[in-house]
Amino acid sequence: MSLTREQVIAYIEGLTAEELCELTSELMERLGRPATEPAPLSFTMGALPAMPWDDEVVSVVLSSFGGERIAVIKAVRELWGLGLDEARRLVESAPIVLREGLSRMEAQAAAERLTSAGAEVELR
Repeated sequence: MSLTREQVIAYIEGLTAEELCELTSELMERLGRPATEPAPLSFTMGALPAMPWDDEVVSVVLSSFGGERIAVIKAVRELWGLGLDEARRLVESAPIVLREGLSRMEAQAAAERLTSAGAEVELR
């Protein structure tokens, strides 16, 4: 039995960022291709890659962590692969620019994830 392209895509869409990174590394290894650099942020965040015409550069600003400090710390760690102490320091330093130089799509994906964790976020 072979899988259709749609089935493969549906499976990949259901993976977490960590599972997707593991799958990518395993595929690179099996295909004999070097994994010279980590996957782009747009892939690790589960968003679509930026389109070539999407050259707008945006910053993600954490205005407040609201009442969900721990959930926001977890979201920051998940989004950017930071350690617990580093993520905690960033979140507790709000208002703070978390990331600069992201495409509009990457920034919106990060903002949605942070907002769903309870943070107040703005894009500049």
